[in-house]
Amino acid sequence: LEPVDTNIKLNLQEKAWILEDAVLNNKEFFEINRMVHLLVEDGINALLADKQTINRINENRKTRERSFKTCDVLQVEDLTVFIIPDNMYDYKAMIKKLGEKGAKIIIALIQDYDGGYRMSFRMNKRLQGIERPEKYRLDLLAKNFNGGGHAAAAGGKTFQLEKALEKIQEYARTKNLKIIIHNLIKNSKT
Repeated sequence: LEPVDTNIKLNLQEKAWILEDAVLNNKEFFEINRMVHLLVEDGINALLADKQTINRINENRKTRERSFKTCDVLQVEDLTVFIIPDNMYDYKAMIKKLGEKGAKIIIALIQDYDGGYRMSFRMNKRLQGIERPEKYRLDLLAKNFNGGGHAAAAGGKTFQLEKALEKIQEYARTKNLKIIIHNLIKNSKT
């Protein structure tokens, strides 16, 4: 994506993707504030004319593509767990892709700046009309990790990776789920 003519007409979905890609994983207050200023002053086309925002959009799209390609080669089971370094993959895109491949439950552990792991527990959205979320109660699993949420989606945090994986494996046994764990940190260059 290159900076474009500010008179371009975009449909709502295109605007949504541009906004998401512009702010995804952005933890910098001043950068977000700068983009909000552009949006307020001149609308979404201002973002498309801003080289800094275009670079961020392109980087986020490369990260999403890397995430999809990684998922293409990952095996899935009923419960699929993946461990990733922060900012190298788009964990939300990976959760979606692994669900499309047939995982019932997907758990992401994202290595954090403080040495811990943010945890995201998700039930495959395709199953939510077939199987009741109460069957899996991901919110109760998340409580083991100082987290919470609801039956089909929850989050938590751990500083003890091995103990967390043991608890997840125990959960899989109690729910009679086949489990596979992919540690993508071991394979990363970070």
